[in-house]
Amino acid sequence: MKLHKENSIYELTSFALDIPHNLNNIYSAVALAMNEQRTYPDMCLSCLYTSTNLYNLSVQIYNPTLNEVEYSFIDHSQQVMGEPSRFVFALKFNTTL
Repeated sequence: MKLHKENSIYELTSFALDIPHNLNNIYSAVALAMNEQRTYPDMCLSCLYTSTNLYNLSVQIYNPTLNEVEYSFIDHSQQVMGEPSRFVFALKFNTTL
């Protein structure tokens, strides 16, 4: 990694940085919700509620009306740079109107 400061360039060849995370719980919640979702043709809100409640997370849903849904699983217990940890992904549903 190179750092540029004013007219100087510093190159870091070795460093360690611990970032607090709870990715195991986020992964488990997403896997549970999506495995349950597979049995439903449309968005399963109870699947999301069950998984996020079990792992103490929250979820935001965007664009649910165009057959493409973006999910944001949020862990408010882990902050990174003052923001909660998030895992964002999207699904496309094969539904017809």
